[in-house]
Amino acid sequence: MEGFMKYAGLLVSVLMLSGSGFSEVETKDVIFQQGLDGYTGTTDAELRNPLQHYENGPDTNILKLSEHCSACVIGRVAIRFDLSSLPANAEIENATLELFPDFFDGGAMTGNYSVFQIAQPWNENEASWEKPSADLVWANEGGDFIDAAISKITVPRQTSYDWISFNVKSLVQTYVKKPAVNYGFLLINSLGAQGIYMVSSENENTEFRPKLSITYSVDPAAVQNTIRHPVTGRSVKVQSLAPHGLRLINTGTSVQQVTITRIDGASAGHIALVPDSRYTVTGLQPGIYVVSWGGKSLVNHSTVSLQR
Repeated sequence: MEGFMKYAGLLVSVLMLSGSGFSEVETKDVIFQQGLDGYTGTTDAELRNPLQHYENGPDTNILKLSEHCSACVIGRVAIRFDLSSLPANAEIENATLELFPDFFDGGAMTGNYSVFQIAQPWNENEASWEKPSADLVWANEGGDFIDAAISKITVPRQTSYDWISFNVKSLVQTYVKKPAVNYGFLLINSLGAQGIYMVSSENENTEFRPKLSITYSVDPAAVQNTIRHPVTGRSVKVQSLAPHGLRLINTGTSVQQVTITRIDGASAGHIALVPDSRYTVTGLQPGIYVVSWGGKSLVNHSTVSLQR
C-alpha cells in the first residue's frame, strides 16, 4: 500500500508493509550454454581482418581472438546469449562469461583481453570485420561497441588449458532490464602478443562451448520504491526483505550516501553505496523508516519511509 504523510514539514512517500506481506527472496543459478538442457540461444561469430581468410556462422568450430601478434591471424569474437527466459524483475547477483581455449598462439606470451557491449544487431552467418550483416557496415571496422570495457583480464603465458572467465554482471543486468539492446558481447585482445583460438558454440566438444553462468534473485512480493535526488537526479531503489530488513540498490556509476532513520529519531545507519551495488539491512524493529540522502536535513532531499 502506498500513501503519503507529513514528516519534518515535508510530504514524503510512504510504503506501508504488513508482516504478512513479506516473502523470502528467491536466489537461482542458471547456465546458458548451447545444447545444455535444450538451450539453443547462443550465437557467435569470428570477425577476422579482411586481408585474411575468415569463416563464421554455424560451420565454425573455433573463434580466433588475437590483435597484437604480428605472425597471427587478427580477429575479434562476437557472442550473444538469449536471456528471455530470465524474469524481467531479476536482480543479477553474479554473471560470468566463460570461454575455453582450444589453442594458444604465442603461448609463451601474456595477453590482455576485454569485453565490450556491442552497439548494434549482427547476423551470425554474415558478420565480418567490415559488416554486421550482408546489407550493413560497421561504423568502425572490427565491430561497433560502447567504449567503456565491461570486464578486463590478463591471461598469463600458457601453462595449462582452463576456462577463461569475465565478470559481466553489469551488462547482463542491462540486458535483462532492456532486452531490446541485447546485442551481446564483443571480445577484443586489447594488448599482448598472445592469441587464443576459442571453442565456439557449434564445436563438437559440447561441454567446452561458451557459457554464461548467472546467479539472480527475485522477490515477487516485495514492495519497492525509488528515492531520487532532486538536484543530481541520481536514484536508489528500496525494497523490503523478510522478515525485518531492507535492501538498497545503487545502479548508478557514483557513490550514493544514504541514511536510514526510524521516524522516532532512532538512526538505523549511514551507508555509502558504491556504484553497481546492493546493501542489505537486517534486524530492524517494527516502525516507520525514512530513507534519505546523506544524513542531512530532509529539506530538498527525496525520501521514502517504510512501515514494518
